[in-house]
Amino acid sequence: MASLRTVAVFADNGTTAHAALYGEVGEWLARRGALIVVVTDKGSAPAHLVAGALRAGGEVLMIGREDDAIKAPLEGARIERVQTRAEALAMAARDAQALIGLPGRLDSAADLHAAWISAGGAASGKPVGLLNRKRAFEVVRGFIGDVASVGLGRGTDDLVQFSDTIEDLWTRLSRLKG
Repeated sequence: MASLRTVAVFADNGTTAHAALYGEVGEWLARRGALIVVVTDKGSAPAHLVAGALRAGGEVLMIGREDDAIKAPLEGARIERVQTRAEALAMAARDAQALIGLPGRLDSAADLHAAWISAGGAASGKPVGLLNRKRAFEVVRGFIGDVASVGLGRGTDDLVQFSDTIEDLWTRLSRLKG
């Protein structure tokens, strides 16, 4: 099974009810040696995810607009600047082998979708993993199974994976990239 080296992670920027989970995921991914790519917005990043990764000795790349001052810089994270938010999302998806969505607000799920589409969507071959903790993505699972798979004319198991744990999600995504 091939190991993922770079993952774009989509999570709430700023204050979130999922802070502890984000920190655990950041640490876990860092221990696997993954470069974690996140997109900043209005000076904010998924700070708990980034801090967890850095605490575990991981590598983080934060991508944001040139005019978007990061309010709480996270020492040790690299920062790349682009002109627009759309460019930041596209760069995150382009540079990643897989995209991971964490439970959170609707805007983080929308960012994941926009990034994946900018990379070519299903044609890109980039799998999407959704951490379905506490059934956070059940509506998405239903939509994908009932609507998206029909539109694609095939199953979606080679495109989108759901799991309740980051360990299982990582294994599933690694199999798809292997």
